[in-house]
Amino acid sequence: MKESKISTIEYYIDKVSKLQHSPVSKTLYRGQANHEWSIHCSAYRRLSKVFQKISAIDLKIYLLELLNDAHRRIIETESDIELLIKIQHFGGATNLIDFSKNPLVALFFACNGEFNNDGKIFIITANRYVNENIHEMQLDVLKNAKISDLFKNNNLVKIPPPFHNNRVIKQESVLMMTKDGTIDDSYIETTLIIDKNAKKEILKKLASVYCISEENLFNDFHGWVLQNSYNNSINITPHVLFEYAEKLKCPYNALELYSKAIEIDDKNETYYFARGNTFEYINNFDLAIKDFEKVIELKTDYGEAYFRLARIYFIRGNYENAHNYCEKCLLYGERLFLNAAIEIEFKDIFEKSYHWSNKKNKKVT
Repeated sequence: MKESKISTIEYYIDKVSKLQHSPVSKTLYRGQANHEWSIHCSAYRRLSKVFQKISAIDLKIYLLELLNDAHRRIIETESDIELLIKIQHFGGATNLIDFSKNPLVALFFACNGEFNNDGKIFIITANRYVNENIHEMQLDVLKNAKISDLFKNNNLVKIPPPFHNNRVIKQESVLMMTKDGTIDDSYIETTLIIDKNAKKEILKKLASVYCISEENLFNDFHGWVLQNSYNNSINITPHVLFEYAEKLKCPYNALELYSKAIEIDDKNETYYFARGNTFEYINNFDLAIKDFEKVIELKTDYGEAYFRLARIYFIRGNYENAHNYCEKCLLYGERLFLNAAIEIEFKDIFEKSYHWSNKKNKKVT
């Protein structure tokens, strides 16, 4: 097998396009997030938690027991293979192994996770169908297929999905299975290594340019449920937290949400300003000053932050600082004075802080 390291989608597409001398419909791709992983079905991985070495007999017994149990639980009469496909679809461990006709779908799975490890793409082309005896099961055969038939030969079996839901269509899925639950290197024509340092950038571009993301690939109800399972991270953006905080009447609850928004995105001056405004409202002036100063650090021309600082220092009797921030507000806060109430308050602070700071300086001298 030949291996090349990929760090951009463009380079990946170029490498893949050079393999398209074989019929496109015959070329299959599988992406795995860790390049050290071999291709094993989920049933094999489940059994490996119990046994150190997995044989075809172990897998056969597991599948027969799984199917017997499944047939007792559902009313529909389905063939063994059809039922296995349904179990696989709902997250059960079977001997089926997912491939895709779409190389970009495989790239997504190679990048989605294991960010400290390189990913890997496995490619099967038409050449392997002839040379390695890959059997393509037809739909009419699938309807009556028994799992025991699979264990009568050593072929790698390609199975077309018997149903086409949104997820199957989006992922352009093709299922493969072998009697020992693994696909060895002889079936793979080419592998491509995906640079771990490029994974997140590739995922961003797959989503923004090619509309390939977890949300789009798992776009049925069951896929949505899996995205919201215990093992998946919560996709709550700082902006969502900020919007909820803005609606809250209790300032202490709002402070908690503003702080969580800042925890996720500590470069957004709007979140600091909102939190500082809330600290000022509850008279926690020390923390309000810190937040307004952070706003100015992130955005020098944030005029209203200077006004809030001037007001706080004026209330605390630090007229020199109050006047200095008023001067900055004149420089950056022109839009503030469109609000008549703020303009009146600003003039009062500006004039009194100037008068009292000068009076204080005269006393010192």
